[in-house]
Amino acid sequence: MAVITQQFLAAVFTNFVATFQSVFLQSEVGVPDFCEEVTSTTEMESYNWLGSGPRMRQWTDERQPNGATSNNFAIRNLDWEASVEIDRNTFEDDKLHLVKPLIAGLAHEAARHPRQLAFSLLVGGFTAKAWDGINYFADHSNGGKVWLNNNLAAVALNDANYGTAIQTLRAALDDKGRPLDPDLSSKKTLLVVGPKNEETARTLLNSEFIASPGPMAGGTVAGTLAANVWRNSASLLVSAYITDHSWFVVHTGNPGARPFIFQWRKKPQMTQLTNPNTSEAVWRRKKFFYGADSRYNVGYGNFAFAVGSTLA
Repeated sequence: MAVITQQFLAAVFTNFVATFQSVFLQSEVGVPDFCEEVTSTTEMESYNWLGSGPRMRQWTDERQPNGATSNNFAIRNLDWEASVEIDRNTFEDDKLHLVKPLIAGLAHEAARHPRQLAFSLLVGGFTAKAWDGINYFADHSNGGKVWLNNNLAAVALNDANYGTAIQTLRAALDDKGRPLDPDLSSKKTLLVVGPKNEETARTLLNSEFIASPGPMAGGTVAGTLAANVWRNSASLLVSAYITDHSWFVVHTGNPGARPFIFQWRKKPQMTQLTNPNTSEAVWRRKKFFYGADSRYNVGYGNFAFAVGSTLA
């Protein structure tokens, strides 16, 4: 039987931290590529630079610095935690091996939750406001100057509608009316769908040929196979957090200007409450506590680099 001393508990915690860090670093989940990861140094960060970009001009007199906008858009960090409770008898009976899966679960949850939060931005963009006060997926305009034609659609995923979404991204303008001209290569473009659209998306991006949906110019009949011009045009991202037939085309190739923001204040780390001399829970109920906690939040970035379509 193990003797529960402070030295014993310190060694156990060291072992648990190693397990936590190993599982966390090896986890295949985490912040999706469509988010710009930002380091925060205070309780919230201001992003009033969104919607304002400098423009190269011939230098003939003095510099003309580009100031921040007045959008007052900020992301406040939130606190997150996940914890487990261990009975003292588990340690006294030398059943440490039964606790390690719980610690591994903490690490997996710490890696999984940021992904869930990021996808909540994507699927919530049809009703949540961007920095300009308009729904993220909407027809955005600024003083009559259209940033992009419309990054909101209500159509099913097929080759024609996917092509329209790509065209929308290519036609996006900045706040000065200039084409953003994103590099929509396959490594910098994501087609994001849920399980209900996975088969359609894989066919669209991988098939060499695709069937025409109906009569076409020149007498082509429905079902006729034609070369799939969208083959390998984007990388596919499938997420169970998208539960309907919504689909998204997202440009991820511009660090500093990605469509969504993931703001880190404190990355997940393990903590413990195990000292019988200072913890009432340990003294009264012989319970030891281990947990992971962190501080972060998400927010909407550059809406010109994402197109979303949802069906009722």
